[in-house]
Amino acid sequence: MVNLIKPHTWRSKKYLAFVRLHPCCNCHTCYNVQAHHALGFGENMMGGKPPDGYAIPLCENCHRLIHDKGTKNMHINIPKVIIELLMEYIQEMGSGKK
Repeated sequence: MVNLIKPHTWRSKKYLAFVRLHPCCNCHTCYNVQAHHALGFGENMMGGKPPDGYAIPLCENCHRLIHDKGTKNMHINIPKVIIELLMEYIQEMGSGKK
């Protein structure tokens, strides 16, 4: 029997806004930071967007660079950035700051 139930992917506008409050994790600028969904981590989704928990802060220039050339010219430990952001978000949610 085929499982027709589609798994739920976590989406949170609040979390993405939290990610955009951080400096770019590549060049460290605070100007025009966007939330980039890191591909290749966690769920193996063909043509889908990863969960919002896999978002990392990138400025507009670094975001464009990562889409054009990948991470080969960047010095980012993406799993570390994801974990640190999620831990900070959970702590702030628990303390009632956000």
